[in-house]
Amino acid sequence: MFEQTVLATSSGHRLFGTFAGVTFQALFIGSLILVPLVFPQVLPQMQSLVSLVAPGPPPPPPPPLATVRPRGTVAPHLFRCAICAPVSIPMHAIQIVDDLPDAAPGETVGVVGGFGDGVPGGMLPDFLRSLPAAVPPPRPAVAEPVKPAAPAAIPRYRVGGVVQPATLIHRVDPQYPPLARQARISGTVELEGVIGIDGRVHELKVKSGHPLLIKAALDAVSQWLYRPTTLNSQPVEVIMPVTVTFRLN
Repeated sequence: MFEQTVLATSSGHRLFGTFAGVTFQALFIGSLILVPLVFPQVLPQMQSLVSLVAPGPPPPPPPPLATVRPRGTVAPHLFRCAICAPVSIPMHAIQIVDDLPDAAPGETVGVVGGFGDGVPGGMLPDFLRSLPAAVPPPRPAVAEPVKPAAPAAIPRYRVGGVVQPATLIHRVDPQYPPLARQARISGTVELEGVIGIDGRVHELKVKSGHPLLIKAALDAVSQWLYRPTTLNSQPVEVIMPVTVTFRLN
């Protein structure tokens, strides 16, 4: 049915209608925006929803608290104690006197089987005297440490008189110090030592000599060996001087 329908339209009318519709809508929306701004009284008034309520009467005060007594304390008026700590210091001390039993005339009150005036010195000393004397236990035997016997001191004599100097059996020549050789230093170093029963030199002491030559002399003499000196067929230590000579070639 619609296939044979022919619609006659005009492009000019369509454009005008579109423009008019858009213009009308713009004017309508703008009037809705501008009218409240120009005439604010036409807007509905806002109503306050906050209501003020007067406060009610104050609450009643809380009941008074009961007095709590600390634990361990007792009211002083509940009972009376004959042996208690006083609350305050009394002005006068109360003396308690025990009542003695009534005795007949001529009768002495005391312990049955006791003496008239009691035991001299009391009962406790007499009781202690009746006990047997306690014997202290014997001390355990402690073995005393055996001290090693001190070695017999070797007699030491200085050379002279009947004491002859030890005989040298092995000699080590001293090394000439290079510094002393360059400085052209020569001379002798006087030492004193103890020749032990083993033939070695002990306790070397410097008597004199140039400082550059002393160390070389000590190093050499400490290596010398002697035949031990005997006195009355017993080896002894002798104190004797030792001289070391340094000569330049």
